Amino acid sequence: MKRRSGLGLAAVLFTFMSVLAGGAPALADDPVYGDPALSTYPGLAEEPDPSYSAFQVTTTAIPCAGNGSDDSPTRSEVIKRAKSWLSVGVQYSQNRCYENQYGDYRTDCSGFVSMAWGLGGSGSSHWTGNLLDDSFVIARSALKPGDALLRYTGNTSQNHVALFLRWADDDKTQPVVIEQTGSRDTIQRTWSQSNAALYTPVRYDNIQEAAPAPTTPLSRIGVVTNAGVALVKEGGLSAAWVNEYSGVQQVEVEGDRIGVLTTDGRALVKDGGLSAAWTTEYTGVKQIALAGNRIGVLTTSGTALVKDGGLSAAWTTEYTGVKQLVLADDRIGVLTTGGTALVKEGGLSAAWTTQYTGVQQIALEYDRVGVLTTGGTALVKEGSLHAGWVNEYSNVSELALSENRIGVLVATGVALVKDGGLSAGWVNEYSGVQQIALAGDRIGVLTTGGTALVKEGGLSAGWVNEYSGVKQLALS
Repeated sequence: MKRRSGLGLAAVLFTFMSVLAGGAPALADDPVYGDPALSTYPGLAEEPDPSYSAFQVTTTAIPCAGNGSDDSPTRSEVIKRAKSWLSVGVQYSQNRCYENQYGDYRTDCSGFVSMAWGLGGSGSSHWTGNLLDDSFVIARSALKPGDALLRYTGNTSQNHVALFLRWADDDKTQPVVIEQTGSRDTIQRTWSQSNAALYTPVRYDNIQEAAPAPTTPLSRIGVVTNAGVALVKEGGLSAAWVNEYSGVQQVEVEGDRIGVLTTDGRALVKDGGLSAAWTTEYTGVKQIALAGNRIGVLTTSGTALVKDGGLSAAWTTEYTGVKQLVLADDRIGVLTTGGTALVKEGGLSAAWTTQYTGVQQIALEYDRVGVLTTGGTALVKEGSLHAGWVNEYSNVSELALSENRIGVLVATGVALVKDGGLSAGWVNEYSGVQQIALAGDRIGVLTTGGTALVKEGGLSAGWVNEYSGVKQLALS
């Protein structure tokens, strides 16, 4: 049952937004239920990528099919639904519909948000003028992933709505959004403060809030000593170490999972506390990777395999001829022996998208993809797998990604980190470094002398000496 009148709240929002816009534009006599078919939107200066049309999907003429009753998705499900359009190239149109596993919706801005929220009824019945029938206004400071930024002035050249992902800045003035736009189809980008101020934050009526996070989030640090011993600590930077396994060449920590790769090629994973029992996952392995409920192994013969679920789940062969495997959220990345970086998004059997050639390292983090070219150039893209690359740094020997942070280790041994957008400024973190690691608000470095140091908080936080005689460092 709806809690409010869309007409009444639309009028309130119209008045409020007119004040922000500096005047009250006249209401259109016959507003288009699909929002502005503009070549560009306010604050969007980019021109369409000519190659983007090659990735576009098939659409059908309106009206769109029915989508049953309103869904009640979690915030993570809303973002997953939104990314299903972001990754395939859904071309903008007020007169077309696109159907995938989440329903059949009109391919404009309000159709996109309706799909992400899981609104029922015809996929062509929702528009900026009636989205408030299914949502309510919230404070800007209360925005969470899966909420939306709505502008409905009654002027069809100004109406627009976008899905909120996160803030790009600590002051919470520049939102990162996913939106369906007339100039670039489904894109992810960061709005300027002035553009964001024109929009009202709204929240879907039926969104499901996740259970409260633990008071103390699970944060772990792992090291492999020069003697091949894997040690892990949980909690603060000064927590006690626990001896996990001996004869180890690699350790990985992810949530409540710990993985080790032994010197004789066995991949083992434990799930739960630091003293939980080990499960042998695979043999003949040269790399192990963990992300969420996924476990990945790269065999000595160059085959990448991934499983999703419990420790005893079945393996799926992902790619052959591989020299590096990376996992992040619902993305899988491989670097072939020929230097080609490929990424897939979604299920284990999703299709691969070629990202870059001439690559020596690939990195993934949520909606970012990074590559380090054989020439030492670090590039990162954000959003769709078809997004454009940003040149981050040259003369790089290692690249690391974590949430809004990017880290590089330059060939001279200097570790640099940036926090925020892809064009944020770099901060010099440490010198004489052989490895850099990022996780959440933690930064770790392994010095050329074998000392592992970690800092927590801002980029200028103080370092804590974690362990000496170390050959690998891992953070979660």
